Amino acid sequence: EDYVSDVHTRLVLYKRISEAADIRELDELKVELIDRFGLLPQQTERLFDAARLRQLGQQCGLKKLEAGPTGIRLIFPLQNGPDPAKVVKLIQSDPRRYRMDGPDKITLDCDLPDYEQRVTTAQTLLRQLQAD
Repeated sequence: EDYVSDVHTRLVLYKRISEAADIRELDELKVELIDRFGLLPQQTERLFDAARLRQLGQQCGLKKLEAGPTGIRLIFPLQNGPDPAKVVKLIQSDPRRYRMDGPDKITLDCDLPDYEQRVTTAQTLLRQLQAD
């Protein structure tokens, strides 16, 4: 509200962020917002972080992402999930931190006490699972 005071404009921007086709389009929209309204407040930065994670998740078939202070859980549909070879490679890279929780969940156990670490770690993890 403080950043974009007009309700209609704000709703249009929310819609554009949620419907962005790819990360490039999100980045262009972010630049547009900075040009029109000034530097982004923390809440708007986090909205873009969430949209970026959603984009990355869609690229590897993610159904849900849960991130907290003790790690990250990725939940995939039983069909059309990430490449099984990439999942195996990821888990083998550090079996003490990565594990499968059933046929549709990958868990990363690690200390992520703050928001920035959670976002960065989630982005890295999703990029590792992206289809080529």
